[in-house]
Amino acid sequence: MTRRSTPTLLALLVLTIAMVVEARPTPAAVNPALTNIPNNTWVQLNSKSYDANGTDITVAGGWPCNSYSALVYDPDHRALLMFGGGGHGGRRGNDVWMYDIGSDAWRMQYFPDPETSYPYSVDDSGMTFAQYCNSTDPMTCNPSAAWLPRGTTTNKRPWTSHSFDQLSYDETNHKLVLFGPNFIFGYGSEHYYGVPDAYAYDVASKTWSHYSSIPKLYHQMSRSAYDPVHKLVVAMGRTWTAPGNSWLATAECWTLNVTTGVWTKKATPPIWGSDANLVWDSVNNVMLMYGADYPTTADLWAYDPGTDTYQQKTTLPDPTYGMPPGGAPNAAFDSAHGILLILGRSDAPYIPTWAYDVRTTRWKKMNATNEPGTDKVIIGSQLAYDPENNVFFLNALRGDFSSTGGFYGERGELYAYRYGPSAPDVTPPSAVRNLTSP
Repeated sequence: MTRRSTPTLLALLVLTIAMVVEARPTPAAVNPALTNIPNNTWVQLNSKSYDANGTDITVAGGWPCNSYSALVYDPDHRALLMFGGGGHGGRRGNDVWMYDIGSDAWRMQYFPDPETSYPYSVDDSGMTFAQYCNSTDPMTCNPSAAWLPRGTTTNKRPWTSHSFDQLSYDETNHKLVLFGPNFIFGYGSEHYYGVPDAYAYDVASKTWSHYSSIPKLYHQMSRSAYDPVHKLVVAMGRTWTAPGNSWLATAECWTLNVTTGVWTKKATPPIWGSDANLVWDSVNNVMLMYGADYPTTADLWAYDPGTDTYQQKTTLPDPTYGMPPGGAPNAAFDSAHGILLILGRSDAPYIPTWAYDVRTTRWKKMNATNEPGTDKVIIGSQLAYDPENNVFFLNALRGDFSSTGGFYGERGELYAYRYGPSAPDVTPPSAVRNLTSP
């Protein structure tokens, strides 16, 4: 038996450590532009944009054409992920964008599919539900084999005109999860629908896959968020029907077990929660949902995925301004301070920046500086929280149009907001040791 020399073993150990370090994802640096943002101030960011070839398209108006698309935080890449189309009326898209927080730059992950990959050649084609789904049943959609999985292009990528709060990030499998894509064939209600299917986007390989089981939820009025404790994607909303048949719908909750890939129907939500957002409360390990439209409410609900139970929260008012108005604002959760932040509107009146402290159960009207106006934060704007930079990001409506990065659509703009300073570092230093000894 040949015994390896100590230098050889040492060399192997160094090589192994180097390989492990190289295999780990390199975290993005903290963005210097975010470091000095004052508390309680909305700051518009002037980010760069790059297409899928890495070409700088900022000057050409290359901001993602996804002003009505959801925004989620990807902790694996210290980035924001966005998927969706371009806004209103027969406008479509299926491009994924990643916002590199460290470099303040948007990067298209792949070029969107061309018109020839869709079941129709031009926007606003006038195709009807019955024509696409091969069915007059408002609960059935079975498109021809060339367009399966339903709601996808021939490249098997889903497309959507809006994505609202229908995106979440699966931290276990490092995937973007989408349910109920909202695709449009024209302006009429009979042309405006989606499918109750669900898809996953693998960030590393830039590929889409289709779940075999589905949450039977409609694209609008629905919401989702990731539960890192139970490793679930929780989705709530109204059941899927064809447009004009909402009277058939009921409120439902579904969870995706990300380890098995199976969607399961859970206990019925107490309300539809129309157009409201769902966020993960990392302090109490529950989902939070504030407000709703149709009808308008100002209630705060908690859902515990572990026990499959709901609780309406009893909250304390702001001593000066009382309680926030009812409606369906954008929402996100600040895990550093235990704060639910809301801002925006659906069809109800505008809701300015409010904060709810889950520890004290009290609301606080923030009276934030430079707050984006009501027309910039309508449904689909979306908030996301980045714990590394301790900021919220808002995907706001810019108010102009472009076809860069997909089909013609309404462009967005990015804002950042900090509720308060980072929590103090309370981790004790490690024990002192002699670094010159073995």
